[in-house]
Amino acid sequence: MSDIQYVYPLIRSKVASPHFVSPTLRRARLVDWLHENANRRATVIAAGAGYGKTTLAWQWEREVTFPCYWYKLDRNDRDKPFPAWGCP
Repeated sequence: MSDIQYVYPLIRSKVASPHFVSPTLRRARLVDWLHENANRRATVIAAGAGYGKTTLAWQWEREVTFPCYWYKLDRNDRDKPFPAWGCP
């Protein structure tokens, strides 16, 4: 495991849950869908910029009783294998 930490140093801003201070509109249909599919190993939320992906995931994270993990992908992650993809 120490090899992975050396190759992939922890960048706290990439793994931290976002902080929202203003009230946001709850997207009930989408949050409910996430609850119904919570037994899946992974969920990908994909849409264009400004569609509320982060807000949706943040709202859902606040409602579940199990731990959620954040990893913010950016253009620098394109050509690097991500070690968590192989996690059981």
